[in-house]
Amino acid sequence: MGLIPLESTCDDVRRIFHVDTCTYPQSTYFLKEYWVTVDFTVEKPDPSAKLCFRVPAGRVRSINVSFNKRFSLEQFEYKLKYVRGPYGDIGTTEYENKELGIRAYVLDGEISSVVFEPTASQSEELGFQCEYPSKSKKQISPVKHRNVSRKSSRK
Repeated sequence: MGLIPLESTCDDVRRIFHVDTCTYPQSTYFLKEYWVTVDFTVEKPDPSAKLCFRVPAGRVRSINVSFNKRFSLEQFEYKLKYVRGPYGDIGTTEYENKELGIRAYVLDGEISSVVFEPTASQSEELGFQCEYPSKSKKQISPVKHRNVSRKSSRK
C-alpha cells in the first residue's frame, strides 16, 4: 500500500521509499526513477496555507512526484480532467481529479509531475480554514528627526 494523505506518517515514508529520515515540514528524496517531495502537517502551518486539517502533526499532507522520464497522459492510471493551460515559460497544462485528490502537470502531452493531496471527502470532513493570530496593532510613535544642517562646514 502506498502513502495516503492525512493518514500516512514518517514511518510509512521511510518504509515505502527506503529512506532513513524525514524532515519537517517537508522532505525531498531523489530516487532512481523520480524524485518525491513529501509535505507533512505541522502544529503551526505557514501563513500562506489556506486549508488546515484536523489530524495530528506529522501526517503526510501531500506527495509531489516529479518523474525523470515523462509518460503520456493516456498511460496514467487515473482519469483526469483539464483544468488550465498551457501557461508559464514551458507551456505546462494542468489536469486533476478533485475527488481523488490528484493533480498532474503535463508538458507536450506527457506527465512531468503528479501531486497527491487529500481527497475531496477528506478535505470536506477534516479540512478547515487556517486561522492565524492577528498581529496586535501597536501604536507607532512618530519618527523623530534630528536637526541636520545641509550647510557645509568646509571652507
